[in-house]
Amino acid sequence: MREVEGYGPEGLEDIDAKVFIFVLQKALQVVFVSVISVRVPRELKEEMRKLNINWSEEIRKFIARRIDEELRKRRIEEALAMLRGTGSVERGFAEKAVREDRDSR
Repeated sequence: MREVEGYGPEGLEDIDAKVFIFVLQKALQVVFVSVISVRVPRELKEEMRKLNINWSEEIRKFIARRIDEELRKRRIEEALAMLRGTGSVERGFAEKAVREDRDSR
C-alpha cells in the first residue's frame, strides 16, 4: 500500500472505497436514467430562468404524481367493472341481515 500525503494506509483504503462508491453511483445513474425533452415557448423559458427553481426535480415530481393518479384511476375503474359484473342483492337485504344478526345475540 502506498502512502498518500496526510493519509496512512488505512486512509487510502477509505478513499478508495469512497471513490469506488461514487463511481458506481454515477454508473448506475447512467444505466437507470432516461432523458426526455420538453419544448416550451421562449417567453416561458426566460421566466423559468429568472426563478431559482430546480425545474428537472419539479418535472420529475409532477410526472411521478401524474402516474400515481392515473394508476389509481385505473384501479378504481377495474374495481367498478368487477362490481358491475357481480349481481345486485335483493332490495332490503342489508336491513334483513342486520336484523338477523341483532336477533341472534
